[in-house]
Amino acid sequence: MKNFVILLVLSLLSTQAVAQKPFLSEADLARLSYHLPDIDPRDSIALHQAVVRLATQVRTDIEKLQQYYLVSDPSIQQLFAEMLWYSYTLEGNYQQALQYLSTFRSLLVKETDQKMYGLKIESYLQASLASLHSGDSTYTSAVKQTILKAHQAIPSAEVKQLVDQAKASYEAPYKKESYKCIITGWAEFRKNNGGYLTISLLRFVLPTYIQYLIHDQVSAPALAALQMLDNTQVTMETVAIPMRNGIHTGAEVFKNAASPSSLPVIISVSPCLNPFCQRARDSRKVKAMFYQGGKYPNQFLIPYPRLKM
Repeated sequence: MKNFVILLVLSLLSTQAVAQKPFLSEADLARLSYHLPDIDPRDSIALHQAVVRLATQVRTDIEKLQQYYLVSDPSIQQLFAEMLWYSYTLEGNYQQALQYLSTFRSLLVKETDQKMYGLKIESYLQASLASLHSGDSTYTSAVKQTILKAHQAIPSAEVKQLVDQAKASYEAPYKKESYKCIITGWAEFRKNNGGYLTISLLRFVLPTYIQYLIHDQVSAPALAALQMLDNTQVTMETVAIPMRNGIHTGAEVFKNAASPSSLPVIISVSPCLNPFCQRARDSRKVKAMFYQGGKYPNQFLIPYPRLKM
């Protein structure tokens, strides 16, 4: 009985301590600021050190806020999970980074986002846990498996679109664009804001730098994995089709390169001009030939099995 009373008193004291914590608000977060040092962002070593210091400062601030405040606002919970994910990634604590990535995803609304958001960074984290060297087979395999596993959890009808969207983020122009954003953004904030950022602005600085940092390490195996998911290799050819009145009408033929040469086709007719069309009236003639009814010609699809490709 005595032990029970002691436990009850301790429980009440703990509940009272929690209840005394103030709720964290957006206004409290607005008071946080982070300073971009006056460095040349083209100096990769100085840039990396500066960004890691910012990440450590953010992580420390969030952990203190979680200690002294009650965080009940879903948007703030999401912000904290995301920033801790980025911060631990930059600090090299990959296990903790994955834990907060999982927490962040669980707070998202769309089911696809819960499985796919931050997949590029996740593949880097999983591979970094599996191997110390980005070029070896273990690292490459971990990146591929992470990409494939995530897409296998998505309905098959959505995979093609997701693969097409993802490919661009692993190609060279994406890295160049990320680098450009870092260089120009750093200079702009130094010039216009005195080098000070809110945590909301830093929410864009950290992931942009991470995307740039990890690009070369994950892009090749990730693209290989996406290629495995994308079984359809579509080619496009512009051709001139002779009409009965002697006019040649322009057309774009989209074809699966892996399929047989002769296939049934679907024809989509539009009043929009193709470079092969000589005059606007030629386009109208084509529309009259293929369009038999309905409001919008470019929504009318006609199966035409005798046209050979």
